[in-house]
Amino acid sequence: MMIHPAFVGHGTFTEFPGALLQRYNGWSPSPSLASWLVRLLTSLPFLNRLAPKPKPDGLISALQYMNIDSVWVYTFGRKGLVEPSVTGPLIDALRAKNFNIAAWGYCSSKNVNDALAHADTIKNVYKIDAFIADIEPYNTPDDDWKDKDDEFDKLINGLVAVFGKPNLGISIAPPWLMLDVKKDKRSLVTKHLVQRAAPNISVLAPQVYWMDYPTTSSSVDHYGNTGYSKKDFPPHDPESYARLCIQCWRDAGVTLPIIISGQSYWGEGGPSKRIMERKLESFTNTFSSWTAGDFTDRDVVGMNWYHAGAIGSAMSDPMVKTIAAAKLHTRPYAPK
Repeated sequence: MMIHPAFVGHGTFTEFPGALLQRYNGWSPSPSLASWLVRLLTSLPFLNRLAPKPKPDGLISALQYMNIDSVWVYTFGRKGLVEPSVTGPLIDALRAKNFNIAAWGYCSSKNVNDALAHADTIKNVYKIDAFIADIEPYNTPDDDWKDKDDEFDKLINGLVAVFGKPNLGISIAPPWLMLDVKKDKRSLVTKHLVQRAAPNISVLAPQVYWMDYPTTSSSVDHYGNTGYSKKDFPPHDPESYARLCIQCWRDAGVTLPIIISGQSYWGEGGPSKRIMERKLESFTNTFSSWTAGDFTDRDVVGMNWYHAGAIGSAMSDPMVKTIAAAKLHTRPYAPK
């Protein structure tokens, strides 16, 4: 089955567009004094009002520098459409530079009707024909999806009606599964949802946010309840964690093509910015050694980043340079 070009190769999520454009305001791979001054003003809260209004030029330069071909634009969350006055012009600017574009939105068990209404906006107003549904059971206390098959089917069937199966995927969390699911309700519900949706979607994008995983911490044990060994999947290694997440889904019988969603943010209770910069470098160094057989055997069709950036929280300049140097657009992703 042919799948949408935004799902293949090297890409990135975006988050809130205003913060995204501000992060790259004046950005250039070879900054001039003027662009350096703009970036300095933008980064200082008490002076950023003096900086020129952000335009998409800096963002586009950074995406091109990182060899990113596909952009997944954040379009709605639980509270509704995301900054539509900024999202529309951002999409237009990306389209003018021939990026492959998909939309993504957070789909909870409580916003199905709104999500389907937003899907119409994405298709008819933003003119985007591919969509990634972000589904994260128990991300919030009321978002459990347990015993809500009718509501879930309504969501997936409605999205298929708008976008079509080749243009529809799921971004899922948790990205791994405890195979002894009786001990982990999130894994049980997540596995059930993906298996239920699989006949109607084209790709699965596990959120492989590696923090310091795999680990045997008190809250998460990636070995004890999975049957996986530290020898095969070394702890505290981001590339190992990506392979473990993929293996979990394959062992669960899910055969969908996979897009790895890697981590380019820091904080949120996890490791520091500097540690995450080193983790990202470690991942790209190891991932870059995957052969065509590695991609084909795992049916990995793409590598995506969460997310493209915001000042002080995601996609630092060292991360941008690491990703650019890795030339991930040249990897021999599984053909589709």
